[in-house]
Amino acid sequence: MSISFDDNGDIINSDKIIVIDEFLISNDNKEMIKKIAGKDNYKEALKEIEDRVIDTKKGLEKEGLY
Repeated sequence: MSISFDDNGDIINSDKIIVIDEFLISNDNKEMIKKIAGKDNYKEALKEIEDRVIDTKKGLEKEGLY
């Protein structure tokens, strides 16, 4: 996952950004993931995002930042 910016500092493909609050993937997030990844790739994409969220949370906890 990454975010790219154009020469003006605007986010490229901002319609494909998912904001996750408090490490919880909301139903709206899940619908957006399905829209971006497609129905056939949804489960794999959701699993990848869930894994990254968990890893990020663990890393922050380890560093005492969460």
